[in-house]
Amino acid sequence: MPDIGKVLKEEIARISKREASRLLSTQVKTIRNLKREVADLKKQIGKSAAKPPAEPKAVRRDKPEGKRVWFTSKGIKGMRKRLGINRSQMAKLCGVSPNAVGLWESANAGQLNLRTATRDKLCKVRQMSPKAVQKALTGQ
Repeated sequence: MPDIGKVLKEEIARISKREASRLLSTQVKTIRNLKREVADLKKQIGKSAAKPPAEPKAVRRDKPEGKRVWFTSKGIKGMRKRLGINRSQMAKLCGVSPNAVGLWESANAGQLNLRTATRDKLCKVRQMSPKAVQKALTGQ
């Protein structure tokens, strides 16, 4: 024989869920309609307050377009070895001290946090050939 208390509790829960959903159905419909109206109003505001197109920014030719440029300690050391120069020569090309180059090369793995001017100079050095580097070092 089933437990009458358990059966009554389940029946009360079922009826209360049905009543709650019946009472809330009108609020749910109202909320849906209000959300739709808000979305429509946002679209209207977006169309009416459209900003004029911004002027194009000056294009920098020393960086690849659409790509962010970063350097790692391994990359700096590899670039220096590829060009066949020592730390002081690399420092001279970048306009920094030889100790700075040493710090870059001994940094932990990952992206180096460099100043914009230094990063731009490193981009130019990266694009140079070993002959062009020697010519730039003797010309300075």
